[in-house]
Amino acid sequence: MNQFTSRKKLAERERERNRPQSKPWVFSLLGKFLLIPVAAFAAAVLRISYADKAEKLEQQAVSIRAEINFLDKEIQNLKGKREELYSLRHIESKIREYRLGLRQTKNEQLCYLKRYHFAPVAANGEYAVAANENGNSAAAKKQMTASLR
Repeated sequence: MNQFTSRKKLAERERERNRPQSKPWVFSLLGKFLLIPVAAFAAAVLRISYADKAEKLEQQAVSIRAEINFLDKEIQNLKGKREELYSLRHIESKIREYRLGLRQTKNEQLCYLKRYHFAPVAANGEYAVAANENGNSAAAKKQMTASLR
């Protein structure tokens, strides 16, 4: 039936009159047009923020590079100082300065150690056999130890 010819109750007609109307099309258009500038503004603010952070990080990188260069120079200076302190001339001067009475060693005072090479341990739990520099087993030769005579 046609809505104009239908017989509705008075209460139903009253409810239809008091029903809120839908928003006009202007508000939806205005919302769309405001969304674009807000998004552009947000993008510009983010871009500026990231550029600022990148600049600060670059400044930190420059200062860290300068600190690394300073530390490299300090390391070189310390290596030079160490070489100077390890030199025979310096050691001999300290021996004379502190009157230590140290002298060169004689060949009879030296004993050399033999080095033993151990085979890797087998996976099934067997023990490795020690061998000296010549490849002979350790049990076949007497062990030498270092001692001062």
